[in-house]
Amino acid sequence: MDQVAAFKIDLLAVDQIRIQLARADGSALEITEDMGGFGDLVESLPTFLAGFPPCASWWGGVMLPPFDTNWTVLWTRAGGSALE
Repeated sequence: MDQVAAFKIDLLAVDQIRIQLARADGSALEITEDMGGFGDLVESLPTFLAGFPPCASWWGGVMLPPFDTNWTVLWTRAGGSALE
């Protein structure tokens, strides 16, 4: 894994927050907030990825404003936290 980003998609009536785990070769895995274990994953990423920011520091910026994508790079392999 080379980058972790959070973003939101518009599902018409509601938005859905997603986490993208991407590799340098362009392949990626997206995990949605509706999937079981999403909250546990988001809370545990700082334990496994040095420099990954805690959820409280980025969740609101991805969630608001409504219906915008709010693409946010949270972590890169090269630099740790991308929010600093």
